[in-house]
Amino acid sequence: MEIKVFFIALSRILSIFTPAIPQRMNLKSIFYQIPKVLPMSFDSLLNRNPVPLVVPFYHTVSDTPLPHCKHILSVKSVAQFENDLEYLLRHYTPIGVSELLQHISDEKPILKPSFFLTFDDGLSQLHDIIAPVVLRKGVPAAFFVNTAFIDNKALFYRFKISLLIEAEQHKRIPNSRMLQLQKLLQKENKRYKTLSDLLDLRFHNETLLDELATILDCDFIEFLKQEKPYLSTEQVDSLIKQGFEVGSHSEDHPLYFAISSEEQIRQTIAGVEFINRTFHVPHRLFSFPFTDEFISLSFFQQIAPHIDLSFGTAGLKQDVVKTNIQRISMEVSGMTAQQILEAEYLYYAFKKPFHKNFICRK
Repeated sequence: MEIKVFFIALSRILSIFTPAIPQRMNLKSIFYQIPKVLPMSFDSLLNRNPVPLVVPFYHTVSDTPLPHCKHILSVKSVAQFENDLEYLLRHYTPIGVSELLQHISDEKPILKPSFFLTFDDGLSQLHDIIAPVVLRKGVPAAFFVNTAFIDNKALFYRFKISLLIEAEQHKRIPNSRMLQLQKLLQKENKRYKTLSDLLDLRFHNETLLDELATILDCDFIEFLKQEKPYLSTEQVDSLIKQGFEVGSHSEDHPLYFAISSEEQIRQTIAGVEFINRTFHVPHRLFSFPFTDEFISLSFFQQIAPHIDLSFGTAGLKQDVVKTNIQRISMEVSGMTAQQILEAEYLYYAFKKPFHKNFICRK
């Protein structure tokens, strides 16, 4: 039935959007168009595809523009976030880490649809905006922080790129400086024509970003001092005292498959140990920055003595590593929690006959 629904919806999408659908759009992206054009019953999807646990993740929530996030994240407003939570609470039971660990160990399996709420990057809105909303709704949550960025000691390289794009768009830059900027981009990669192309960078090229910042009069250090985008040590302590879980999101947010296996293991263990040593948390938690795609089974075997749970970003999937739980991004531009979950369940149902909902690792 779900596959039939998919093909009906797909034909509608193609008739409406062709040739507007980008050639690079993958199959999963097409599924994300279906809830926009085809009304459906989520309860029916849920009943036909019983998945005991969903783990949504966000980065931040704000009613005001966040220049460091603007060009890389789809940030929801407080009202949109509250609507998401209300939808989740209508269809799922919120659980905490203890229930999650009992479920994974088979000590106490989850018998009814449940969700565990998570947030990445350790941004300051977690303390000022998100925590009060989540507490009011009675929803447990885990906040994952990059240990190198706590207390605003440094800035994630993609946040720097977003600030650079924002500066280019809103400042009057002399032509001579724009020529310098173009030369730097071309030197980095001949395909690079605009600052937006830097979003393809897989690592922090600090020298390049600092040189571009000088051209654009963009001061990253001053931004950290004035805006304080990250949580402080005191704020992390406050969140823990309020009952939230805090885990590591690595040290400085690298793309894991682009760094060596030794560095993957070092960043993971060092981040978790820093959180445990600094904040004395009850559970050792880790969420992958970007993605856990291409991460080997050996990696999980080596970090196993140091962590209790890890979290990926592959959507509605099961992992051969039982302690590595996949999550669903709730920051898809223009989509509600209902639409995102409908897309994930449809995609899950479509792959089910082909046994493609399970992540194997070598």
